[in-house]
Amino acid sequence: MIGERHRWDSEGERMNVEEETEPDDSVEFNTETEKYAKAVLEEIRKLPGGRFSSFLADNSFPRQVSHQDALIGDPILPKPPLRLIADSIISGIQLKETQKKRYGDLIRYSARIEDGLCDQLTPAAREVFEKGSITLDDLIGIGGNPDSDDRSGVYLHILRIPNMFYLYVGQAVVLSERIQYQHNDPEKRRKYPSLHYKVWEELEGQDDFESIFVTLGTVGHYPRDSSEQLSLNLLEMFGACILQTLKSSDLEFWLPEGFPVRWADRGLNVALPLWQGYISRGSSQILQADMKMTKEEFSAALHGANETRRQWAINVKNSYQSLRVHPDPQMQAIWWKYFEKCCAARDQLFLGRTKSYYTTQNNSRKNALDFLANGKQCKIVQSNWGSYSASYADYSFNLGLKAHCFNHLVKQSRSGKFDYFVDGKMAFLRPILVDTPTNLRYAPNALPTDPASRLIILADTDKGDGTGKLRYLFTKGTKVVEKLNRLVDLFEGIDYDTSMSLERRHSSGMRSRETE
Repeated sequence: MIGERHRWDSEGERMNVEEETEPDDSVEFNTETEKYAKAVLEEIRKLPGGRFSSFLADNSFPRQVSHQDALIGDPILPKPPLRLIADSIISGIQLKETQKKRYGDLIRYSARIEDGLCDQLTPAAREVFEKGSITLDDLIGIGGNPDSDDRSGVYLHILRIPNMFYLYVGQAVVLSERIQYQHNDPEKRRKYPSLHYKVWEELEGQDDFESIFVTLGTVGHYPRDSSEQLSLNLLEMFGACILQTLKSSDLEFWLPEGFPVRWADRGLNVALPLWQGYISRGSSQILQADMKMTKEEFSAALHGANETRRQWAINVKNSYQSLRVHPDPQMQAIWWKYFEKCCAARDQLFLGRTKSYYTTQNNSRKNALDFLANGKQCKIVQSNWGSYSASYADYSFNLGLKAHCFNHLVKQSRSGKFDYFVDGKMAFLRPILVDTPTNLRYAPNALPTDPASRLIILADTDKGDGTGKLRYLFTKGTKVVEKLNRLVDLFEGIDYDTSMSLERRHSSGMRSRETE
């Protein structure tokens, strides 16, 4: 039924976590995690600094370490429920106002559109998708020779090296022209840079590299109008959802709820295929994804009045920024390389900002690095509920102390910076940043893609100067995750504006407050 979202099974249902008004930040460790936490703490005590790639304890407690199993070898994709995926796409369109306006007539006047999507798959593709779990060899076996096929349709591009592969789903008015004269032309790949081509460039120089195209689906004739173009978009979207080539957050929305997302980190599709369209350039019709845009042209699309182009540009921008926290180091490296290039240009030209702005940013970075390297002694503050916290700049950390335990020392502040402080008591905060998500993170509700999932906060509330007993701090709050994501960005040298353009970021204070 249109408009109804489907659940894959009851095991996949997620619980809603409400923000606590009075924090209860006690965290129960199981026995193995407790032993691991103790071993990690002993390592940290003996080593300076706050940045760690990994811990020696990881070798003794491998189950406590965040592994990227999906990126190793050739994982198996569970049998995709084709009809449920098609239903989920159509019902998802009904929930997106812009997409509903664009695709509404097509959905309204097309009989059994979900069945139509399944019928447009090639017999070989449908056989693979319906047989059960899917391996990479199964996908290669679909074949179809799209590089010599003059029909319109949707294809899959497989980039493969030993123990690693990436997938890209695309569409073409003429499959052979798209593959032969666009994808397989190195000059065209340089002219139209994309994540797809960047990963291709990174892999093609490695031993035993393979580039393989297969045909996923075809249509009877070339698109003759915008409605038929939208039908091709739906078929591409269908293929991208089946093979999970979109970013994880998109798949969570467009796939049936609870269906396991195993291959999302292999996907190279940046913008949603639903935004696809053809744009007039002189007498030619150019596929929007293939447009060579200047920075000014992309900015114009991002802020322009054309809703479709604007939403497409927003989607491209957000998808690119999601590489910042991609679990694949090669994907992260692409983001960091471009970010560093932008930083170099920014530092030379200021990009319309005043020099004082960048002075403030540099001071923020310098102070944050000092906090990460050496920790910081902070005042202990009492909340209205009697709980205690300590702050670095605008970042407050719950100390997990018994409520009201320092009531005899609490005094009202005269400075107005906070209401109540504990006279004569200090807390020493020591942040620890690791390279992969950790079970010891300060914010257990942080997602694996959140930078906050890599942040451990230790505190000495005994002596308060870092020489006393260190404890792990935790918070069960959810909103704090977005602020901590910004703090980790600050540790890693990402300026305020870039950080705020990333997903799941929040800063309640002014930029200048970060230097406090």
